[in-house]
Amino acid sequence: MYNRTANLGCTNSQINLAEMYRCGVEGVVNENIEEAFKWYKIAAGENRLSNVGALEELSAGAMKTVDNTLGNVLKFKALRLLFKYYRNGDCPEGRPQPTKAVYYLTRAAELGDAEAQLELGQIYLTGGCEQLKDVARARRWLQKASAHGDVRAKQLLEECLKQIVDTEHTASEVSEEAFLQTCDILKEKMKQRSESRLHPFAISQPVPLTEE
Repeated sequence: MYNRTANLGCTNSQINLAEMYRCGVEGVVNENIEEAFKWYKIAAGENRLSNVGALEELSAGAMKTVDNTLGNVLKFKALRLLFKYYRNGDCPEGRPQPTKAVYYLTRAAELGDAEAQLELGQIYLTGGCEQLKDVARARRWLQKASAHGDVRAKQLLEECLKQIVDTEHTASEVSEEAFLQTCDILKEKMKQRSESRLHPFAISQPVPLTEE
């Protein structure tokens, strides 16, 4: 059930299907972390559905119209889950991926998620998730969260004003691991862009015909 509606573009079903693959459901699906993250990213709007026919495209459009009544709430949820699992190491790489985690949190913050804006502000204020401490950037995100009425964000903004902004960071301060994670994200985006250029009716794995 979730599989069909997920393929039709239902974001809620995509998240539920991702969770099922992440944990595994006895008698339904085996645990498959790669498949889980594929669906998290589709739900977050970071990846596209593949091998979708014309009829499915029409149905997906209708499903998205229904989904849009919830605004970006479900997309925010998917992006925050990606942040959480990459930060904790509950991901295909099998260990924490802080740079990837912050990437997806930033995507949610950029789309207007106040919860993500607050979290991102705290990260830059303290230098968490292996990010360089950047009070100016922290202040920017906390101001956005504060504009949504977040009380905690307003309190942290006061703390920002008490700290001296240090902008003299050198490239050597960026860890090799962070660089590699950034490269992974860029490679995935380039692959998605390349695949999106394929004709919508192209058959990626044609079945050879045989004569009897």
